Amino acid sequence: MARINSLYASGQLQAPTNASGGVECHVRAEIALAAAVASGDVLAFLPLPAGYVVTDWALDNDDCDTGTTLAADLGLLTAAGTAISSAAADGGKWKSATTALQAAAVTRNSAGSAAEQTALARMASASSDRMIALVATAAGTGGVGAKIGLTVWLKSV
Repeated sequence: MARINSLYASGQLQAPTNASGGVECHVRAEIALAAAVASGDVLAFLPLPAGYVVTDWALDNDDCDTGTTLAADLGLLTAAGTAISSAAADGGKWKSATTALQAAAVTRNSAGSAAEQTALARMASASSDRMIALVATAAGTGGVGAKIGLTVWLKSV
């Protein structure tokens, strides 16, 4: 298992925030794969600042798997940092075992199930930062050099 960080997740860039509560902003983080994604790999995109909730997201990716096995969960990491939280306060798993990374794709929350959209809409803010990530639930093959981008719309509450 490896942890692969975007520039935001590694602290090299700071995610934008807004000074006024309730005003929405968005940020896009990107990861370029240096190796095939293994089961359990954590692809950390960016921290969700304390006091913020996610209102929407869009995942855009190249073909990250020359086969048809790669699957991943998307959402907020658990405190252990090795899995995606299914807690209601974290918006549940935003996508569970998604196979979108198997081919070039754009995946939107707005195209998800009613349960996924409702869970995200009911996300609670927290008093500390939380990491937004993908965690591979099944390994892929190939994909070296492929890019995965995640755009997140967030607002302070």
